[in-house]
Order: sequence, then structure tokens, then C-alpha cells
Amino acid sequence: MSIYMQRVGRIIFFVLCALAGFPLLPVGATSGLIALFFLLSIVTAISNYKTFNLKLSGELLVYILPFLIIFVWTIFIDGSSEAHFYLQRSLSLLVFPLSFFLLPFQFSLNQKNIFKIIFITSTLLVLVYGEVTAIQFLFSHVGPNEFWATPAEMFKHPSLSHLLRSTFENTTTIHPTYACLYLGISFLFVFEYFLENFREFTVSKNIGYASLLIFIIVLQVILASRTPFIGTVISAFILFVIYQKNKLYILWAGIGIVVFTVLLFMLVPSFSARLKEISFENFTLSTSKNADSFNLRTGIYKCSIDIVEENWLTGVGPGNVQAKLDECYGKISSTVYNERKYDTHNQFLDYWAGMGILAPLSLLFLLLFISYKNLAYKNYIPFCLCILFFASMLTENILIRHHGVVAFAFIMSFYIFTKSHKEELANHKPVK
Repeated sequence: MSIYMQRVGRIIFFVLCALAGFPLLPVGATSGLIALFFLLSIVTAISNYKTFNLKLSGELLVYILPFLIIFVWTIFIDGSSEAHFYLQRSLSLLVFPLSFFLLPFQFSLNQKNIFKIIFITSTLLVLVYGEVTAIQFLFSHVGPNEFWATPAEMFKHPSLSHLLRSTFENTTTIHPTYACLYLGISFLFVFEYFLENFREFTVSKNIGYASLLIFIIVLQVILASRTPFIGTVISAFILFVIYQKNKLYILWAGIGIVVFTVLLFMLVPSFSARLKEISFENFTLSTSKNADSFNLRTGIYKCSIDIVEENWLTGVGPGNVQAKLDECYGKISSTVYNERKYDTHNQFLDYWAGMGILAPLSLLFLLLFISYKNLAYKNYIPFCLCILFFASMLTENILIRHHGVVAFAFIMSFYIFTKSHKEELANHKPVK
């Protein structure tokens, strides 16, 4: 590689280091870094056009297929301002895979670890700040002549979880579900490193990493986003099974997860309040007298599925889904659903309702392809990340919010045009 390309490569590396801290960055700064990374990747591609690898173009098509379907629908079929905004929010699904495709080099294992460390550190900083601020806010309303007379009264209040989560979001501008998704990603990064190295670590180092993992889970549980927590537990257990072949240890790990979850349920009020909402009796449609974050979804999913059933092949257009949902919500309970805009709360249903059956299939195929390719290379963490993202997409429209689509496109792009894990370990050299 020429001296010029080495310099450009270093610039790209530092840009991605800055971008890896996106949990801490304003939306504008993140967008600017994404644009800079894209421009630099184009520059490197033009400078190295003779060595351009067209064999990977077929893979690239798989990675950008969901975006291409959104593009075709927006430009040639829907054309509404809402659809164009939908397309704009989905740009990361094109920019990141295409940028990594255009780069004439791959990042080393050591460089990828630096990106992970920056992401984990940024996530922990913003989460600790947001949660401490939210908890301080709640306790500031405890005492004589305050909203709650005692902490015990506060812990039993049915709106505790909602107040904590909304205060956190107002403080950090990050929705709790996406914050918990970041924590799940961080947990998997740390857990994989721990599993790979715990036999070589000293006892104190093992205790330190185990404590960090527990700390991450506790932060996640306090914010009480159910699906990211479940996705984290399932994907982490699968990762443990892959690395640990001893069936007895796997059994003890399963028992430990159950016991630890029960303890968290008993000790963390916000977590227990959210889990108590889950019951067969609570699947009924919301009313003005009986509405919570769980049964609200009954009406949301009913309306989403109604739209899909009537337009399963072609959809109604990405810019028309919300209007159709609002129309349906009005028939259920205008008082309950009139407070805010409720989307489908399921990424696959959102794609299906807006763009027909091909859109969710393209997204599902993307997750399966990334998993299959990396499992073939014995890269296990991408498979577990896909499980985490899949679980989160079942209850949130991850790819239509900035904090969701950037996390998905940025992190998964490190595992698309990839080497085998053994090859990366063999070529593991310090960054110069």
C-alpha cells in the first residue's frame, strides 16, 4: 500500500473511531462523520480502481437490498414527503455497506477492538449519566409535601418505570429501548472477549470482567426494556454454549440466568413493574381506564396486521403506514391512542405494511446471510448480534430511528466483507 493510501487509511480509521462513539454524539455530528467516511471511501476506491474487487458485488446487493426496496418504493411509487423522509432515515443501510465495499483494505482485529472499546465506553458514559440523573430526579420528589412521602411509596407507584424512562430519554435524547440495545451489544462484545481469554486471565482480572458484565446487565434492567433484555440473555447464552462445550457448565449457566433474573425482578422496581404487565389477561385492547405499555401493543399489532392482510403483496407505501394506523386506532380508542403517534412497533410489520412481502423477507435474508457467512468463518459474535437485533426488531421499528439504524448498519458492517476469526487472530498486530 502506498504512503498516500496509508495516510488516507489512518484518517478513515480515526473517523470511524470518532463514529464509534455515536451514543455520546449529537445527531448532526454523527451524520457529518458518516458523510465524511462515505466520501473518503469513494476517494480510496477511485485511487485504487485497478485493484477493485467486483467479486463482492453480489454480496453487496444482499446487504443493501432492504434500502433498494425502500428507494424504489419512494422514488417510483409512493413519492410522498413522508416516504422521502423514510428514505432519508434509511440512508445508513446503503452508506455503511457501500463504504466498506469500496475500501481497498480491511481493518485489523486490533483496530476492530479499538472501535468496540470506544463504543462500549461511550455507551456506559451516557447510560450512567442518564440513569443517575433520572434516579436523582425521582428521589427529589420523595419527602414531606412531595409527590411521594417515602421511597417505599415511590417504588410501589405504577408509573415509576414510565417516569424513570421518560426522564432518561429527556436527559440523553436516546429512547430507553435503543439505550438497552446498546448495552446488549456492549455486553456481547465484553462477554466474547471474556470467554476467549478467561483461562489466561488472573483471578482478579476475571472478577473485574465479570463485575463489568453484571454492571452492564443491571444498567439494562433499570431501564426495563423487555425485548433487548431477553435478546441479550438469549444471545449471550448461545455464545456461552458455543464457547463452553461442558454440558454441566451449560446447565449451571442456565440455572444461574433464571436465578439472577428472579433476583433482579425482586430487587429492581422498574424491572418488576414492566414484567408484571405481561399476562394473558393483559392482551385485551386498551381502554381509557386500562392502558399500559403492554396492552397498548395489542391494538398496535391488530391494526398493523389488518393493514398487512389487506395489502400483503405490495403494501400501502412507506409514507402512508402511519395514516392507516391512526385511522385504525381511532376505531379502537381515540382517547388512548391520540396522545402520540404509535408506529407498528415491529420492524418486519413496518416493512411489510409499507412495501409488501419482499421488504421484510429482504431484511430477514440479510440477518440470515450475515449469520451464515460468519458462522462459516467461525465468527460467532455477528450471529449473536443478529439474534439481539432480530429480537429488538420484533417490538420496535429499529431501522426508522437514527439511534437504531446507525447502530445496526455501523456495527453489522464490520462483519460483512470479513475474514475468518482464525485468520484475524493470526494477523493480529498492534496498530501503528
